[in-house]
Amino acid sequence: MTTNAQGNHLTPLYDPENRYNPEKINTLIQDNFSGNAVVIPEVFESYVSLVSLVDLLDFTRKDFDKHISLSVKKNISINSKWEMVKLENVMKIVRGASPRPIDRYLTNEETGVAWIKIGDVSKGSKYITQTAEKITLEGAENSRAVKEGDFVLSNSMSFGRPYILKISGCIHDGWLLLSNFSEQINKDYLYEVLSYEDTQLQFTESAAGGVVQNLNTERVKTTKIPLPPLEIQTEIVQACETIDVEVAAAKTIIEIAKQDMIDKINDILISGYELKPLQSICEIKRGRFSHRPRNDPRFFGGDYPFIQTRDVVRAVASKVPYTQTLNEEGLAVSKLFQPPVVLVTIAANIGDTAVLDYPACFTDSVVGLTPKEGINARFLELMMQTHKQHLNETAPRMAQKNINVEILKPIKIPVPPLVDQQHLVDEITSQETIIAAAQKVIDAAASKKQAILKQYL
Repeated sequence: MTTNAQGNHLTPLYDPENRYNPEKINTLIQDNFSGNAVVIPEVFESYVSLVSLVDLLDFTRKDFDKHISLSVKKNISINSKWEMVKLENVMKIVRGASPRPIDRYLTNEETGVAWIKIGDVSKGSKYITQTAEKITLEGAENSRAVKEGDFVLSNSMSFGRPYILKISGCIHDGWLLLSNFSEQINKDYLYEVLSYEDTQLQFTESAAGGVVQNLNTERVKTTKIPLPPLEIQTEIVQACETIDVEVAAAKTIIEIAKQDMIDKINDILISGYELKPLQSICEIKRGRFSHRPRNDPRFFGGDYPFIQTRDVVRAVASKVPYTQTLNEEGLAVSKLFQPPVVLVTIAANIGDTAVLDYPACFTDSVVGLTPKEGINARFLELMMQTHKQHLNETAPRMAQKNINVEILKPIKIPVPPLVDQQHLVDEITSQETIIAAAQKVIDAAASKKQAILKQYL
């Protein structure tokens, strides 16, 4: 049996805290492992499939290494109006190299050479402009040198991600270097076509399977791309650059809006309003789930939302989602909080906040602040955001950092008149709306580019 997370949907499908949850794919996995008959509910058909183990093995490779792929191998047929060429026919492709042990070669000296790591860049970025670390000249001699204008392609973990270098340096063996390009290919077109879904599908299908998928030089060399005339490549690039301009503008809008939010909150902090301890302006109560083991299936799958630490961390515009529910038995070992409640995480990701605006239970790794009269819940949550660093610095240094309720009680919050609190909340909400709209532009960019490539290719 195989599963497909499809983006960020894995958490709703699999319950890591309750592996007996019959409403998730857990039960299907257990039935399959135990040899029981597996019937896939309709709701999971787009995420889960039942396949034979032999179909997960690829016997066509001469370098067969007994890895099991997590998906059935497909014979990919790519249709294009233009000639399909192998990458090796229009460029040189070689693997990076790592001096070992790498710690021996890291340096802060000015003479050091930029050490380009996959962690230095994010998905969706086009250029690599800086690195966090440098290696010594000796280390560089045992690595792979790259220069400005070269392409690199990630070949492990998040494999198949292309970048154009705007710096010179060295790359380790988690990268492939693409250079010496044919005059038949426009570099910016190459970037777009390497990101094209047909190319990415070839990378995925040729990755070496197993828990950690990876590409190697030979597989990338045989990957095929459409090669239209240079004038068509230029048209494709121009259309894609229009989208890049929209994305850059959206990112600027987000940066300005976020800075405006910070400035407005800081204005409240320095305006001289009376500071009051948290325990005097709200009720402070820790969440509860008083049963061991916590993953007991008897308590889950009911009508009462159960907020966990990760839900608070994932809150957007301070609105908290949830992926787990309790039934009546679960409610008996927990506590139902009535809104509005400001949630503050006190373990793992300490100091993350969100506003709970619906009745819910939550774990004892989260504290609920119920504001008293004259305190706006969202205003309180915004003020608590400014204490995150303090809370993390206060946490004892243990294997897993956490704080207790007593640390929260004396924290002081400025308390302006309620009308001024609401004014700040309205201004912040307005900026969050602007940010959300700009983020939609960024999120839609990839699909817009795919549509352009499909149209031309």
